[in-house]
Amino acid sequence: PWVYPPGYLLLIAPLGAFSFATSFLIATLVSVVLVALAVRPFTGGNPVVWLAMALSPAYIAALVIGQNSVIWLACLIAALAA
Repeated sequence: PWVYPPGYLLLIAPLGAFSFATSFLIATLVSVVLVALAVRPFTGGNPVVWLAMALSPAYIAALVIGQNSVIWLACLIAALAA
């Protein structure tokens, strides 16, 4: 069954114009940038803490296998910050 919401298809549809390697790199970079932006309110302005939270090794497993859970994590963190 299709478990993703229809809006997610609109989010990833533009990546279909690129090769797999390029779209995978773009999706990975977008995921990391979204997490980096989302954790900023929780770091208290300390750049070391911000980098540690934004580039945490805990994301590596999800990023390597191409899961979108890092994007949803960024959405959850941003919602908590709001």
